[in-house]
Amino acid sequence: MINDEDLQAGVDRAGQLLARGRVGEAGELLLAAAEHGHAGAASTLGRLGCLDWTWPPGAEIGEDDVCAAEPWLRRALELRPDDAVAARLLASLLLRQVATVRAAGPWALPGAGDVAAGADDPEEAWQALLDRRQAEAVRLLDEVVSRNPTDVAAAVLLADAHHSELTWHLGEQPRERPPLDDADTTGRDVLARLTAAARRAAHLDPADAAAVFHLAEALHWGEHAEAAAWRHRLGVLRPEAQDATHQARPGERPGQEAGAAAELPTHGRYSWYVLEFGRMVDNTGDNCFDVVLSSDLGELRWVLDRWLSRATRSRARRYSR
Repeated sequence: MINDEDLQAGVDRAGQLLARGRVGEAGELLLAAAEHGHAGAASTLGRLGCLDWTWPPGAEIGEDDVCAAEPWLRRALELRPDDAVAARLLASLLLRQVATVRAAGPWALPGAGDVAAGADDPEEAWQALLDRRQAEAVRLLDEVVSRNPTDVAAAVLLADAHHSELTWHLGEQPRERPPLDDADTTGRDVLARLTAAARRAAHLDPADAAAVFHLAEALHWGEHAEAAAWRHRLGVLRPEAQDATHQARPGERPGQEAGAAAELPTHGRYSWYVLEFGRMVDNTGDNCFDVVLSSDLGELRWVLDRWLSRATRSRARRYSR
């Protein structure tokens, strides 16, 4: 049996390898440590798995799992329930699956749906899966924010979760026609949760464009007088988000009053790299896109190498037929 000191030594070595960009080698050490109950190793495995959904190789993915990273994130939270990073990542995976499943519709689920108790009908199974995943994501984020009220990332993600729920509920209703119907108690409950979450996120970081956007939308649907001010602020932070029909005054950029340049955030405020992969998924020209975010260039190179390797193998197989 491996003792705690040996486990930690392996994790420390994995950290050194990660710092050198040798992610594959580090993964083997992390996998061994995580299988023996090391919370930090499980969390790191989950985080790396979010960068490449086919990694770690040989991982068992359950019927309900989003990707190979999900079991490790769940394991990390079992071992260390206050792991905010693992909780945020797991919530993100759940919300991404909710968005994907909503877009695909009930008949796209494997076997015509989840085999939830009492949900034999594909539409019922589909809705059960959506409800379960949405509720779990919100619960995870609520717990993170409750433990650390200054966690901006969790606060913004929570607002995003409620916003997507409201958007789905509204369906085809035009955005230009608030308020919600008085009889729409479900919609009003979701709107109240969105407004509270967005206010908290925008209060924590008034320069976070996502938080400001969610609050502006919530106030718009709630017909609050503040909505216009928050929409203007969004235009200051993200000029491209302004209505294209807006006519700027001389010397004014769209969404920016003259002299308001000091409000604009600086590029140095961010330290993340974004990499978008595009691949043709069939012979008709349909493309699929994946986006990877990382603060580490070594990890980004690793993801790119793996993606290019898969793309090359796929192309070789296609040409060899």
